[in-house]
Amino acid sequence: MNEDKKNNNEFEELVESSNYDKKNKEKIIIFSSLGVILIFTVIIVFSVLFVNKKYNVNIQYTIKTSEFREPIEKIKVELLGEKTVEKEFSLSDNIKMENIEKGNYTINISAIGQNDLKFYYGSVDSFIDEDKNINLELDKSTIKYSIDTEWEETKAIITLPDGYDEYVVVEKDQDQYKIKDIISENKYELNSDNKTHNIFFAAVKDKKVFDYSQEIIITKNNPPNSPNILYPEEGQNHSQKDIIFTWEASDPDKDLLTYDIYLSDGTTQKNIANGLNNNSFGYNSLELNKNYTLKVVAKDSQNAKSEQSIKFTTTKYEKSYLYSPSGKYGVTIYEVYDPKNPKEISNIKTSGNVTDTVLINTSLFILRINDGITIADVKNPETPIIKKNLELDEVDGLKATDKYAYIRFKDGRVSVYSIEKNPYDPKFLGFTDIKYYGSKNPEIKYIQKNIRIEVPIIQNEYALNYKFKNKIYIGSYILVVGSEEARTKINNNLTYVYDNLSLIFTNREIEDFKDYAKIDSIKSQLKNALNEFLKMSEDTGVKEVKLSINKIN
Repeated sequence: MNEDKKNNNEFEELVESSNYDKKNKEKIIIFSSLGVILIFTVIIVFSVLFVNKKYNVNIQYTIKTSEFREPIEKIKVELLGEKTVEKEFSLSDNIKMENIEKGNYTINISAIGQNDLKFYYGSVDSFIDEDKNINLELDKSTIKYSIDTEWEETKAIITLPDGYDEYVVVEKDQDQYKIKDIISENKYELNSDNKTHNIFFAAVKDKKVFDYSQEIIITKNNPPNSPNILYPEEGQNHSQKDIIFTWEASDPDKDLLTYDIYLSDGTTQKNIANGLNNNSFGYNSLELNKNYTLKVVAKDSQNAKSEQSIKFTTTKYEKSYLYSPSGKYGVTIYEVYDPKNPKEISNIKTSGNVTDTVLINTSLFILRINDGITIADVKNPETPIIKKNLELDEVDGLKATDKYAYIRFKDGRVSVYSIEKNPYDPKFLGFTDIKYYGSKNPEIKYIQKNIRIEVPIIQNEYALNYKFKNKIYIGSYILVVGSEEARTKINNNLTYVYDNLSLIFTNREIEDFKDYAKIDSIKSQLKNALNEFLKMSEDTGVKEVKLSINKIN
């Protein structure tokens, strides 16, 4: 203290002295400089302690619970104020922003994942004038999604809202939500396969991922079954300008179908109808003497398609023949040049009531309802010739192809005959299901060896005279046959059946009818005699004779 006082006195003496020397002048300068330095030091210390003080910001965050859990790679913190401070942290780091100057800040926190996208984010405004602890929940902003789905056959095309930078595609797979893709266009294509797809979309703007859309479910879509064109048939000739195209189609997913119709004459193809809801279409602009291709395209509600094409021809009216069932008058044959003016040229007279005919090449199959089938040669329609009669009881339907004739009975049975080698001598093959009635490839369910039809001859006790001396009382006499034809022939020849029985009995000894072994021999003799009369084998004729004898007097 005494030393400072002494120095001050010296300084005052130097200042007041009007005759100080150079040495004294230097002392004045030194003291002045020390004073200035002291003042600046005080200012700097004050600034450090009070004006430029900096603070630390500790940040705690949580991510809002969601069924979507994207893989987060890092956390990014931005402090936006007069100065911008950015820093990235790993998920395991404690988030601390150090040496932050006093001021107002917007604090942005983002959870960063794939492609540097901000999957979760939060923001808070804060005035920093001391060390701070910030707690923030990270979430997504929501938007309203408008999403359309269209189909191109088995491919779904999904249109997303426009005006965004990117779109995150998430698929749910066994309760797991996984990022399937990140796309830049607002259209997403997904091929329908064998499983159901549960898809979500999230729009992205400025790297910020918005909340996800509602679930979009894409299920496997099967295309329609190929249409079956009913008219005209493949290769058919249609001799008029007007035509009604008909077809049938179905969809394995039970979708409603619409139809587009195309017609080609070999030079140009025309789309003559679109979006039809029914299974027929009338067209009145055919040209005669042309070869056409008709194509029917079936489309389901998701635009999946299938198609079928057939070829047909158109010709001028040429001579043809119409074989008209005429009931008890048989079959009337017409010569047709103009379908509107047919000309009667001949008649096939048959027994019974004719209700249907089927022409196979030059063979005409004629249905006599309940009575049987007649087959006629109509190679020359003006002079038809009956070639075969099949007497079949309770027959009520007839169809035929190049190889098979189908005869339907009232009880629902459908018998199948082979006519491929000789249509006038049909060979019985067996029976088939009604669904194969008229089919080109029937499934024979019951072959002829398994057919057993019982034809009762005697059902109540009947006394047969034996050599005018005795009577043999027959309890029952039943023939088991292997075809409808055999049953019909037997029923039409019952007199012979009785006479045959009487003749064979008369040629046996009375004791034979008391011996079971001899009775079996009698049955065998009856069977052989009947099959010889019927001109049929055991397979289709008489298979077994059932005979019971009650007593002998």
